[in-house]
Amino acid sequence: MNLTFNVSDLTISARITTVSSSLSLLGGLIIIWSYQCIPATRNQVRAMFVNLTVADMMTAFGQEIASIRWYNIGVNNPTSSDSLCGVQSFLTTFSSMASFFWTTFIAIYLFICVWYSTDLHLSRSQCFLLQCIAWGIPGIITSTALAYGVLGNNGFTLNGVWCWLNITFKDKYGILWMLLTGKGWEILTYLITASLYILLKIRTVLKVSFVFKLVKITGPERTLQCSEISLCQADCPYTFKLHGDYCYRIFSKTYCNVAGGDLATIERKEEEAYIESELRQIHGNVSAGTPENYWLDVSDILTEGEWRWMSEEGESRLITGYT
Repeated sequence: MNLTFNVSDLTISARITTVSSSLSLLGGLIIIWSYQCIPATRNQVRAMFVNLTVADMMTAFGQEIASIRWYNIGVNNPTSSDSLCGVQSFLTTFSSMASFFWTTFIAIYLFICVWYSTDLHLSRSQCFLLQCIAWGIPGIITSTALAYGVLGNNGFTLNGVWCWLNITFKDKYGILWMLLTGKGWEILTYLITASLYILLKIRTVLKVSFVFKLVKITGPERTLQCSEISLCQADCPYTFKLHGDYCYRIFSKTYCNVAGGDLATIERKEEEAYIESELRQIHGNVSAGTPENYWLDVSDILTEGEWRWMSEEGESRLITGYT
């Protein structure tokens, strides 16, 4: 079975690589410039994202080297594995693994922030540890691969215009080297990020279902009427949803509840009493429980036409439930 690419296909690939890599380098420079020159963009996630950008820029630069090498050497000898090929392979293998590490770290960091509804602050020692792991492990693996002489280009040109490994899956330990120098970390990154996303999605669905249960209040005492449902919807502020004759807002805020709460906007004191009674029935008055706080907001959509706090205490006014 012929596993090689023809020269014309590889030449087209080299041209596409040159353009895409150049755009990647330009985009990376813009991201780094914005981080350095715009203080408002500096935070923990952005700092990790800059490291990810640096890794991706190294990959793009390595691909530029691969394209230059192809135009000068590869066209005439596509299966050769020269010193420039080894340099490019070392650079892109190292940067690709570093990119996977930083992607995983960002995913885990965001997961913790969303799950606990808090801004996670990393100390200098913790940031230094992340740097050592994200750059150190790829460096050790790539240096080991270089020492064993497995970096380069193989005779089947499965790598296209790029150089990666001079061995294939048919060689002894070929699959192991492929997993160790890139593919294994790539698959692991996919699994971790997908798992974290699924967990957050499940948690969000459960939380929204619980909050909607709290604000889904019905009763014959409702007196406000609208001639058209669309008119009622139009009177609701942005991001608010109409329920009956009233507007409700349901969303998460980091300042709402450090343990991960939702803010439910209600209309009247009777509804406040209803929600509090529901919380007591659902969770019970467990003395050993941990209190969860809920802010309450109110508005009359047909008179004031604006949202105001139900009491002068504002955000300091809480209902406490127990879990």
